[in-house]
Amino acid sequence: MQEFDILRAVLEHAPESLVIVDTECRIVAFNQGLSVLLEAYFQKKPAVGDDYTAFIPPEHLGKFNTTFQLALQGESTFFETPTQFNDETYWFENTLTPIQDSQGKITGVIFCSKNITQQTKYHQALEIQASTMQNLFDQASESMILLDLEGKIIRLNQFARESIQR
Repeated sequence: MQEFDILRAVLEHAPESLVIVDTECRIVAFNQGLSVLLEAYFQKKPAVGDDYTAFIPPEHLGKFNTTFQLALQGESTFFETPTQFNDETYWFENTLTPIQDSQGKITGVIFCSKNITQQTKYHQALEIQASTMQNLFDQASESMILLDLEGKIIRLNQFARESIQR
């Protein structure tokens, strides 16, 4: 009974959505986070014994099956996916980890899915800013020199290079 309580505590207090599936991809256990996520997306709650592939968006099924097979061969796998829902794009970081019994036989897979949408938006905004800065440097008709806090040159544009050479 204590092992069951430990498993329940791990599932319910994980910051990600977790599901444990057997080698046939049937749900063995899952946490509330996963249940809420799947019910919102598929309008159906998962249940122990369900085929988990029914809860994979069709556009990600191929990638999931590939990584699931790798996990069944003993390899922990990772992939990121964008998912459309209510005209919005959400990004998820997915990890599949094999589960072994005491003899080392793989008996299932833990599938962990973490919403990284906000993180991805910050990363995209930084890329846009970097691109804008690069364009500003490349397109400027004046000398532009970027200095660090100690006054050392970090970067200069082509116009500044040519001016210095003259």
